[in-house]
Amino acid sequence: MKRMIKALIFDADGPLYYRTEKVALKLKSLLAVFGYHGDMRKFKQAYEIEKFKAYVRAESEAAMDHNILQSIGVQTSPAEAKRFAKEFDAIQRQITATADAVAVLRQLKTEGYKICVLTDSFYASKEKWQWFSALGMDAYIDHIVSSYDIRKLKDTPEAYQASLDALDVSANEAVFVGHQQYEMTGAHAANVASIAVLPIATPTIQADYAVNSLSQLPRLLKQINEPVKWLSS
Repeated sequence: MKRMIKALIFDADGPLYYRTEKVALKLKSLLAVFGYHGDMRKFKQAYEIEKFKAYVRAESEAAMDHNILQSIGVQTSPAEAKRFAKEFDAIQRQITATADAVAVLRQLKTEGYKICVLTDSFYASKEKWQWFSALGMDAYIDHIVSSYDIRKLKDTPEAYQASLDALDVSANEAVFVGHQQYEMTGAHAANVASIAVLPIATPTIQADYAVNSLSQLPRLLKQINEPVKWLSS
């Protein structure tokens, strides 16, 4: 089936923003305050296991934090766990726009593409709008779909269908831009083409297309939409 791309669905964390090493150090310092001085990889592993439950509200963010702390051997009182959750949340919000994100989003909008952000998140879409506003991206984004609202993760076709519905396009008129295999699997299940951002992609990622930077997206989209022209040029 020939694709004519009219819209892009972006993963948020990674392609559009990231957290600096300074933010990682703040998290390490916070854990030290609560008595954890071990390998940060252990915390990250526990976080990866628990976060998806909170993304779809199968458990609260506070319960997630409590479970993570317990799994790395940190015992806290309910009051201490609540304080950790509040400070961890503040750290999570400290994001930086990726180098070419604003410029590329602006160019894509100028060229007439619709743009949706599909995010697995602890936050509702109305709150995520504030994040993108602070980054100067909100003017170029048409919709934000959050797992917190739809209670579906990016490994499900339902998450992509929610984005397609918001954009008012069909599956063959959209492409997903991300960097993790579970996202590509979900996009494929929804018949949405996928683009992997290689510098941040998981090893051996399988996607329909790939770019080395977001700045390559406009050219790639033209190649997808006008394959005969590009082959003959």
